Amino acid sequence: MFNKIMKILSFSGLFIASLALAHGEDKPGPHQGHVRMPGAFHTELVPVGPVEYKIYLLDIGFQNPTTERSVVTLRLRQDTSEIEAKCSASKDFFSCKFPEDTKFNSGALEVKASRLGSPGATAQYKLPLEFTKMKH
Repeated sequence: MFNKIMKILSFSGLFIASLALAHGEDKPGPHQGHVRMPGAFHTELVPVGPVEYKIYLLDIGFQNPTTERSVVTLRLRQDTSEIEAKCSASKDFFSCKFPEDTKFNSGALEVKASRLGSPGATAQYKLPLEFTKMKH
């Protein structure tokens, strides 16, 4: 019985990992950023400077970015510290900027968003940002 459960858990883990990669973590998104799927939409994080990021809220097909009825919070978590960026909405993306002296050596960027009123889970982007290689 234990072996059967372990096989099911192993298969489930592989399946979930492949679904995550199928949703864009292995290649750049439509704006050349890093993509996660925190809910019924995708978040695309695009570095635009040493302390600034654009965040696009995309539909399930990686299209139709919007800020309408949407909210974004961007945080940097490192060990026990947390820094929140100041985010403002443009027509189709959020611009988020950290203080000038922020160092991005380790930790993770976390995006908490709702798109068109639909909330998502926290999307985590481990630092340094890189695209996950798919294993076949």
